Amino acid sequence: MNRLSLFRFILDQSNGLKQFRSLSITLNASRKLPTPGDPVYDEDLVDFGRKDDIPKIDDNIIVKEYRCENLRDEDFQEKEDIAARVEDFQCNKTYFRVEGIYPLKVVMRLQNQMMEHLCDKRMDHIIETLLVKDESILDQLPDHYVDFMEILVVPDSLLKKSSSIQHHFSISNALEKKEIIGIGKRPNPEMIGFLRDEFIKENGGDLPLGNVRVIVEALKHFENAKNIIDTCALNGVQSIHLSPHSVDILAPPMVTRSQGSVLSLPIYQNMSYDYFDYIKDVDGVQYPPLLVLLEGSEDKSTPGDFSNILDKNDLASSEFDDQVIPRVSYVDVDWTYPNIIVVFGQTSFGLSRQIARKAVQYDGCLCFIPTTIDIPLSLSTALSATIFEASRVNNL
Repeated sequence: MNRLSLFRFILDQSNGLKQFRSLSITLNASRKLPTPGDPVYDEDLVDFGRKDDIPKIDDNIIVKEYRCENLRDEDFQEKEDIAARVEDFQCNKTYFRVEGIYPLKVVMRLQNQMMEHLCDKRMDHIIETLLVKDESILDQLPDHYVDFMEILVVPDSLLKKSSSIQHHFSISNALEKKEIIGIGKRPNPEMIGFLRDEFIKENGGDLPLGNVRVIVEALKHFENAKNIIDTCALNGVQSIHLSPHSVDILAPPMVTRSQGSVLSLPIYQNMSYDYFDYIKDVDGVQYPPLLVLLEGSEDKSTPGDFSNILDKNDLASSEFDDQVIPRVSYVDVDWTYPNIIVVFGQTSFGLSRQIARKAVQYDGCLCFIPTTIDIPLSLSTALSATIFEASRVNNL
């Protein structure tokens, strides 16, 4: 028997939960006596007027007969509303999304752990809307994961219609492959940091490297970004700061590859050296930064020797450009200092002149990792070695 299902969202006034219920139209209209205002019946499909040429059930109610082949999807406002929402999610850059059931489970588990510390759980969810092809996939999620969630069942006809839009991050293409997508507003890094810190306190722990912040310049590759975020999250780094010309760490491939790590620590994008908070207050004491600049080349020792994509519009000379920055092995850095900023330069180009000048200004150092072969270390390897050394020293 042909069946067309319409999904309506009903707001339960008693507890504020958004739920959905399927309404169906079969080959012939139901013979159960409908009542005006009954939410089980679509009033567009039931005529409560009097018409002498249509069979009567009683003196007041007349039921029209409909067949599925005569009902076009385009006739229903729900489809138009869903199409508009999907388009908004696609084009509005304030949203991010998680694709696939397993990455979504990881993010939502993290979300539910953190949400205990927020007063209004309906307003402060990271993931707010779920797009699905078929509601049966929701059975794979625990019931409490979808509390306060908006569920949108996207019709196949919408997906097929949208499939002509062949861009890499198309929601319709992703939904065809993954069957479920979580949509959320891009979280504020400050909120992520607060939730992370509260969660750690509740479990009686400390942030292992709360004294270390990491800056990465012009981070271009998703795989490097994933490794950096995983390493920093695993070792409890205070925060990550990405310069302009870096990847979007909340782009769909990045969220999926990181399995939710992008939401486990504060990550600031498009940071500016002019507005960065170098001084850090620790228990009422103002600590200047210890800038640790990772640089393996011995040929570079002054700010004038450095340049990358961040300097393309700022090559004017400075009083700091000829001053030598001391070189220190990564094992000789005092990793217990309360305010350490570790900086990694652009792959293949190294550090920017901007941050090298800051290292002179704040008595920073050029840090190197000794190797037995004369081959530059990859960004991921250099960062992992540095962060693990800082973790080792702080745990002594």
